[in-house]
Amino acid sequence: IVQGRIFNIVSQRTRTGTVLKLQVNFAPETITLAKEVRNLKWLGFRVPLSIVNMANQANQLYPHAISLMDSIHTYELACQKIDDHSIIRPLVAALKREAQEHIKDGCALGWESYKLEGYVAKFSDFVFSFQEKVDEVLSYSEKIEVLIGAIETCEYKTQTFRDILDQIQKLIDDLNLRSYSNLIRWVAKLDEQVEAKLIQRLSLAILSWMECLLGVSSEQEGVDTSMDTTTALPTQQHKLGGTPELEVIHLELHITNQIMVLRPPVEVARCRLVAQLHQWINTVTGLPRIQSSRYTVGLHDLSSTEATYRSLLG
Repeated sequence: IVQGRIFNIVSQRTRTGTVLKLQVNFAPETITLAKEVRNLKWLGFRVPLSIVNMANQANQLYPHAISLMDSIHTYELACQKIDDHSIIRPLVAALKREAQEHIKDGCALGWESYKLEGYVAKFSDFVFSFQEKVDEVLSYSEKIEVLIGAIETCEYKTQTFRDILDQIQKLIDDLNLRSYSNLIRWVAKLDEQVEAKLIQRLSLAILSWMECLLGVSSEQEGVDTSMDTTTALPTQQHKLGGTPELEVIHLELHITNQIMVLRPPVEVARCRLVAQLHQWINTVTGLPRIQSSRYTVGLHDLSSTEATYRSLLG
């Protein structure tokens, strides 16, 4: 007879040791019994009433048991995806905790409970939604990972960087609208990855600018993006540090009344040169920083350093 709690906790041995596993407390032999009773009755045999009652109970509970088994299997698959892609764990932490609460409620139910039918339907709906959200977050995470990787090899142009960051920001905005948990902390981790990529590009950009200023040949390798399918950027070969074009500053030496005068003065020429350097590095430092809640940022004003990547200069 089917009785007791609907869930069992059993221990299983694995390569990493013994683990606890959630199972539905519904023996396969019960299904076999119901089938055999049906076959015997069809053949004209008389079956004891007690056994017939057990078979009838099994037939009534069988759909619920199968639904619970499917739900548990789906839940375990979703949890395995989270374990395999730990980067999404903070975003689905609240959903997983809610799923565990549903399981906790089920552990208190028995097969005779009048709440069984409602619980089975509710648990099935939630687990299906949980699986969909895990797959959705995983898809968003993979797209963002590809875009962050593109920062490392794209052209050193403001618009190119902005296009990539805009795509990342739109994906983050979608996650924000779907109210996933721990988004602020998760985006902060992403921002650290973006910063690391931009620092590499900024270092190479400064090196390219110095080489251009000194008139030496660059040793940076060009990157051929002709086979790069991760972004929709133009196909061409380019230097990671970019190709700066410096404005020529003409210095004239004038002699008046036996006094030598340099025009423009060295200080002015130096300022104009430094301004060109700032404009060059502003390609990176002036980019808008990715934010976890762009639509609510108006509640508190961000400084230019917080809103951009100017802090990369130290």
